[in-house]
Amino acid sequence: SMGGIGEIPTPWPCFVIAVRNEIIEAHGPKLKAMLEVLGGVCKDFKTDAASPAYVAQEYKLKPEDAAEWFKTVEWSCSTEQPAGVLKQVGTTLTNLGILDSVPEPSTLWAQL
Repeated sequence: SMGGIGEIPTPWPCFVIAVRNEIIEAHGPKLKAMLEVLGGVCKDFKTDAASPAYVAQEYKLKPEDAAEWFKTVEWSCSTEQPAGVLKQVGTTLTNLGILDSVPEPSTLWAQL
């Protein structure tokens, strides 16, 4: 038997796209086009009234539980640099001893 003890919200998204600088340099326009398509799909999924039912079916949840969960999810469908979030993540990882120092957000995010 398994039970939940609590929740620990993280200051970073559960899904990110990471690429090396060489890939950005070689394929920047293609990456930008891909991100624009993903952003559109994200926005559509976020606003589609059928999305909670899809989540319920896909993850074998009660429809009312999926609908309630769906209301609490924050979605970022943007490619804007979240400098505040990046700083917070860097601070958290530094406090945990995973990083030696907090990196500058501009060193972690590329504008395409």
